[in-house]
Amino acid sequence: MPLAQLLGQAQACQAAGQLEAAASLYEEWLQKKGQTLTHVAWFNLGVIRGEQGSRDAAIRAYQNAIAAEPNFLEARLNLGSQFEASGQNEQALLAWREVTQIAQPEVEAQRPLLIMAYNNLGRFQEKLRHYEQAELALKQSLALKPQQPDALQHWLHLRQRQCKWPVLQPLPGLSQHDMLMSFSPLGMLAHTDEPAMQLLASRNFVGRKLTQNPSPLALPALRRPGRIRLGYLSGDLCMHAVGLLLAEVIESHDRERFETFAFDYSPEDGSAYRARLLAGFEHVEKVHALSDEAVAQRIATLGIDILIDLQGLSSGLRHGILAMRPAPLQVTYLGFIGPTAMPWIDHVLTDAYSLPHELQPYFSEAPLYLQSSFLPADRQRVVAAPTTRAAQGLPAQGFIFASFNNAYKITDSVFASWMRILRRCPESCLWLVDDNPWATANMKAAAVQHGVSPERLVFSGRVSKEQYLANLQLADLFLDGFPYNAGSTARDALSVGLPILTLSGKTFVSRMAGSLLKSMALDSLITHDLQSYEDRAVQLAHDSHAYRSLREKLWHLIATGDIFDPKAFTRDMEGLLVGAWENRTGEVEARVAVPTVAMTPRSFSERKVQPVSAAIDPGQVHLMHIAYSDETFQLASAGMQVLDNRANTRPDWQEYWPIRNYLMAHHLAEDAYYGFFSPRLLEKTGLNGHAIRQFMSNLTNDHDLVTFSPQPDFGACFLNVFEQNDFLDPGFRDVSQEFVNLMGWGLDLNQLIMDSRQIVFSNFFVAKPAFWRAWLQWTEKLFAFCEAGPDSSLKQSLLAPTHYKNGVPRKVFLMERIASLILCVQADWKLKSYDTFQCAWSGLTLSKYPHEVVLSDALKLAAREQGFPEYLQAYAKVRDTFRNG
Repeated sequence: MPLAQLLGQAQACQAAGQLEAAASLYEEWLQKKGQTLTHVAWFNLGVIRGEQGSRDAAIRAYQNAIAAEPNFLEARLNLGSQFEASGQNEQALLAWREVTQIAQPEVEAQRPLLIMAYNNLGRFQEKLRHYEQAELALKQSLALKPQQPDALQHWLHLRQRQCKWPVLQPLPGLSQHDMLMSFSPLGMLAHTDEPAMQLLASRNFVGRKLTQNPSPLALPALRRPGRIRLGYLSGDLCMHAVGLLLAEVIESHDRERFETFAFDYSPEDGSAYRARLLAGFEHVEKVHALSDEAVAQRIATLGIDILIDLQGLSSGLRHGILAMRPAPLQVTYLGFIGPTAMPWIDHVLTDAYSLPHELQPYFSEAPLYLQSSFLPADRQRVVAAPTTRAAQGLPAQGFIFASFNNAYKITDSVFASWMRILRRCPESCLWLVDDNPWATANMKAAAVQHGVSPERLVFSGRVSKEQYLANLQLADLFLDGFPYNAGSTARDALSVGLPILTLSGKTFVSRMAGSLLKSMALDSLITHDLQSYEDRAVQLAHDSHAYRSLREKLWHLIATGDIFDPKAFTRDMEGLLVGAWENRTGEVEARVAVPTVAMTPRSFSERKVQPVSAAIDPGQVHLMHIAYSDETFQLASAGMQVLDNRANTRPDWQEYWPIRNYLMAHHLAEDAYYGFFSPRLLEKTGLNGHAIRQFMSNLTNDHDLVTFSPQPDFGACFLNVFEQNDFLDPGFRDVSQEFVNLMGWGLDLNQLIMDSRQIVFSNFFVAKPAFWRAWLQWTEKLFAFCEAGPDSSLKQSLLAPTHYKNGVPRKVFLMERIASLILCVQADWKLKSYDTFQCAWSGLTLSKYPHEVVLSDALKLAAREQGFPEYLQAYAKVRDTFRNG
């Protein structure tokens, strides 16, 4: 049989799912002597055997293909993959290295195969913890093809793991912008304390990697009776930093109110702790071998009401399960201490210190605030027998600083700070984890550069959890990392009486340890800049009285059990979850009293601190539906008062006329909120008055305004609202600029950057009188100019009709954008924006590009916050891909 005929018959069998029949055809053909091009048949046989899971047979087939054609690069690549799958690591690496030795980069057909070989070497050597070799392989791959975001992401993280500073080393064909755009979300948490950049990394990753966007599962309209079903989805329910925090929380769930489920795909480590952790759940579903769709269907079939994801954007994420929305409420917790940017996550469990209100705009998830630190604890951990300094290689005398975080969380700036501390404390040493030989060597070399003997750095290998907890007790002060604070490690240190000195920054991850210390009234160990951090470390090392007092306070907390109350913590957590679930589903559970947990233990509270703000009183929210015709009167939104403007004496001013008249004619309560909404509110946002009130009831009354801006795609693809309207009405931006110049406002409308927080229209927000007064002062200038100003070409341009609905004059579109102008130039207004991406999109073709739209907004947000030109360049590039699509 000719080879072509064989291939046709075999492919027909494969298409019919008859793999064994196809394999038999190849094997029979290969047994005949005198055949040509046998390497093709051997290769195809190897593919089939690999699909069947017959690793040894696949390996033999690929080896035969290579024997028949030594330069058969595809066979060598597949052979390496089969060796990897069968656990033959060295053989896998050898197969891929042979590809790099044979392939010729100048041959166009071989170049992609060579890149693939280098990427396989980099990926697998990273998995084997051969970090330096992995970094070199990826660097060679990037030299052949610089624009590889995935390869660049791993290359950057490998440099972090090895403490190779600076991490952003120049590479041919790659700019700093390319590197920032390719940072993994986890790597970015350790790289910068800028919340915009962390959001940017998460948005980028979601858009690039988590492309699966299946239709949500159809959930039952009515919930089955009985207890609320609470599910935990995780690959870390084992001896992992996340799992090690959770045992007592799971064990403390109220079994009368909740039925608990674990959807577990964690490694089977055989530990007693894992057995205990799983025993805390009523039901354990082992889902390792199930597809994402099968797991999602199982969660939906079981009627899970609340699903808690413990991965976030960390390793092991199974986003495909969450993307199908198998539960009415989906919450992220513990696994990733930053914004996930995953649109199928509703909430993040946190606390007010870790994620303060000013950080909320950088999160797509709405925060649920626990009353104590969001980091739980397991008080039943076993500690090994006491050890000695000598046994751990520590000096017999002197103060011992320690930092046992992973190497990738150590930055060059923090390491330099540690070296300055050591220089100021000559009789001290720094105890670190010997994470990997390259990180250890690089830190020793860096110590020399900072004028510190490398002998003063003591590195210890990883040990059992019990021994590690015993070792911690030998240290005198734990020096926290920044911007990636210790979380589970901080709990470990404090639980055995070791004080931890932290630096709290601007991001969730840089405030973790601070939230723990705050909850234990150990505020003196929280600093906010490197100089204070260093000074406090040196003070504690030199002042034995202050240090002894601090440790006694910590030991008292441990002895009295005030370090963590699992039942109070879990009741608080349950109350938040049920409240969020009720808001989402409309189902109200019978109320159960939930005890409050003070952020500061009562025994150490020196004074009661009055809250600076309280929840917004729904009775203080006045919502008006603007009606300017019988038709719009009939559209009145539920939960709103109708502002009847049907007489419409000045239709040329549209909704500005009734808003202006109301503000001038009524006395406004200073602490109340007022909103004047378009008749198209429900159509454009999906919200009615009741929904707006519900959203505002979860906010504090120190907000000046709350915005509900629709059409996020239209806003994202323009730099600001003036450029946006110029697209619809050419010349609008120039006319607006002329008016701004006339008023002496000193603004360049070509340069203003507005993200979704500043894109606000006058008939889609609620505000206190102070903001309305500011708005009225600005808009009255426009009103006065158009009504009584001297005749001029500018005035005529503002009065000129547009193509919008019966020739609405241009002045109205300028008036609608003044709120955006105020927010863009006056940063002291405190606002909260309803997630604009949940509102109606424009209906234009832009809706086909959801990831690009979200990323564009994140880049504008980052450009406003950071001022880096790379963000605007990246914004223009991304924006043009979908605006012109």
